Amino acid sequence: MAVAHIIADASWDKDLALAGYGGGITIFKGDGTDVSKSYQGVRSEAFDVHSIELLGAIAGMRLLTKMRKQLAEPITELTLYTDSQNLIHQYERELGIRPHPTNEKYEREVKELISITKQFGNDFKLNIRKVKAHVPNYKATPIERLHNVIDLQAKDALEKVRDHLLSPRTHDSRHYAAILPANPDINTSRSLYALGYGLAKKGLAARVRFDGKIENGTHEHPFINGIEKAANEDNVPMRDRLNIIKKAATTDLLHGAKGLDRTLIREHERRTGPAGIRKGVFNNAIGANAGVASRLLFGLQNPARINTSNLSGRMEDASKFALDLSRSGISEKPVTPGEWLQNFSHYIGTPVVTNLNHALKLSGISIPEKLQVKKPSYAEEVQASFSRPKGLFGVVKETLTQYKDMLEPGQMHAKLHEVLIKNGVSNSPTLSSEIYASCLSHPNKDSDLAVLSILNSVDKAHKNDAKSAPKTPDEPSHKKTKEYANADYAALKRR
Repeated sequence: MAVAHIIADASWDKDLALAGYGGGITIFKGDGTDVSKSYQGVRSEAFDVHSIELLGAIAGMRLLTKMRKQLAEPITELTLYTDSQNLIHQYERELGIRPHPTNEKYEREVKELISITKQFGNDFKLNIRKVKAHVPNYKATPIERLHNVIDLQAKDALEKVRDHLLSPRTHDSRHYAAILPANPDINTSRSLYALGYGLAKKGLAARVRFDGKIENGTHEHPFINGIEKAANEDNVPMRDRLNIIKKAATTDLLHGAKGLDRTLIREHERRTGPAGIRKGVFNNAIGANAGVASRLLFGLQNPARINTSNLSGRMEDASKFALDLSRSGISEKPVTPGEWLQNFSHYIGTPVVTNLNHALKLSGISIPEKLQVKKPSYAEEVQASFSRPKGLFGVVKETLTQYKDMLEPGQMHAKLHEVLIKNGVSNSPTLSSEIYASCLSHPNKDSDLAVLSILNSVDKAHKNDAKSAPKTPDEPSHKKTKEYANADYAALKRR
C-alpha cells in the first residue's frame, strides 16, 4: 500500500484579481521507491487568496487521482501540507469537527475536496497539516524548505499569466486583430479584399470584428472574400485563417466580459483610477465591448476552472498587431470595441495600424488602380499636401536600426524628428509629441511594425491641419455607375 504527500501554495494579485498556484506530489510506494510530480495553475477573477489556496489543493488531488491509476497498489493515506489555516478550518467545519458552518465563499471548494477523497475508497485517510511559510532555509525544517520551493512555483505561475496579459510575446504568433468597416465603399472594398488575401497568403490568422451591421452577411464582405480565396488556394480550412469575434451577454464566459477579459479592464482601472471605469461596466454593453477587444488581442480563454494545462490562460497566441479602421482613439473612458482595443493595445505594447495603406504594406500586396469616385475636397487636398515623401520607410528603418541600442526613447524621438524634417516631412505643432509617444510604445525596436508606427504618428500629427482647413462643396465629377463599379470589384475577386 502507498501513501502520498501534497504541498500546495498560492500567489495573488489583488488589483487584477489574478492568481497562480503550485504544488508538489510525492507517492511513497510499498517497495520503498517513490514517484514525484509538480504542477502549476492560474485563475482569473480571484477575489480571495484563501479560495486559491483551496484550488491549489484541489488541483493536486485531481492530479493524484490520475497518478494512482499508474500504480499497482492503492493509495491509503494522503497528507496535505498548506500554510492556509483557513483551509484547515473550513475543511474541519464541513466535517463537523468545528462548530461553525463552512463559510459559503469556500463551500464549493471544500465540498469538492471531500468529494475527491471519496474516490480513493472507504479506507482512505486525509490529513491536513499546517506548515509555516517563508521560513529562511537555514532555519527551515525539510517540509518548510519544500514549501518555499512550492511558494516560488505559485509566484512563477502568477508571473507567467500576468506577463502574457500585459507583455505578450508575439514574435512567433500568426494571429492579428482587425476592426473593419461593415459596409465599405468600392475603393475600400478593393483594398480590404487585397489585404485579407495578402495576409492570409502569409499564413496569418485574422481575429475580426466589424464596425456596424453587415447588410448581406459576413460571407459577402470583401475582406472575408479575400481570406477565403487564399484559404482555398492553399487548401486550408477557413477556421485556420479567420475567427470572427462575437459580442454576447456579459454572463457568457467565452463571448461576454468574463475571466481574463475582466482582468484587462482592471488593468485599465489601475492605470486611470476609478474615474476611468463607468459604473456597472462588468455587467453592461460597455463591458461586453471590452471583452470583444480583449479577444481580438488574445483569442478565447481557457474556460476550465482548474487550469493547469496552459499558464497563459488563453487557447492561442496573442495578436502580433492590430488593424483598427473604426476611427477610434485612446480614451480615458472607453466605450466602443475600437476605443477599448486602442487602450488595451497601448497598455500591452501591441502595434496598432489605423491607415489602410499602411496595412497593405504589411501584406506586401499591390492592388489595381483605385476608382476615383469624386474630386478631392479642399481639406483632402491639404491632407495630401502633407503626405509622406517617398522612401521614408527605409529612412526611418535605417535610423531605428542604427540608434536602437544607443538612445533612450526621449533621445530617439529627437533624432527621428530631425531625420524626418531633413527628408521632407512638414513640421507641425504636434509632430514631435506624436513621435515621442510612438517611441515610448516601441522602445529599442526596429521592426517593420515599429517603423509603421512612427509613420502613422506623422500622419496623425498632420491630421489636425487637414481638419482645420476650410471645406468647400465637392465639385461635380464623372462617376462610374454602380453597376460598372461592382463589375470591376467582381473581376478583382476572380483574379
